[in-house]
Amino acid sequence: MPPPDRKLDYATPTPPSSDRSAPGCLGFLLVGPFTGLLVGATKTAVATAYWLVRGQPDFYVRDGWNGIWEHLTIMCVGGFVTGIAFGCAVWFVQALLDRQSRIRLHLLAAVVLATAVYVYAVGREFRLRQLDGFQNVFRHEGYIIAILGIATILFARPLLPRPRDGRHS
Repeated sequence: MPPPDRKLDYATPTPPSSDRSAPGCLGFLLVGPFTGLLVGATKTAVATAYWLVRGQPDFYVRDGWNGIWEHLTIMCVGGFVTGIAFGCAVWFVQALLDRQSRIRLHLLAAVVLATAVYVYAVGREFRLRQLDGFQNVFRHEGYIIAILGIATILFARPLLPRPRDGRHS
């Protein structure tokens, strides 16, 4: 029997898959813009569906399919740029709370939430046959950012404690 002060190597193994270190800034600086890009593409997809179902009215898209591609480009670039700030904010809150987001759940929630908001918002625009002003557009994106940020933190998993000697006990 080994002396009591000496630990056996097999008594405290830590599988590599359970090692979760602090979330890296680079990770969410990449996921944030990708999330914004997905949200922008979701708005274009919802708008295109309404546009096709309503018989391709001339008020939303003026140049047919070229207008759809322009809308997609603008929405994706805008979402990408906004996602940089969103990714920084989520990374900061994760580091502050010592939690790590579940990336796949985060991306799925972004698409589902954006679809729900844009089905309402774009549907309203098509019913009224007029585009919302900038005030309403930013309000809709603000809802998505706020709810998605809260959901990302709520569904984040706590990190494992970091022992002093570098090994988990």
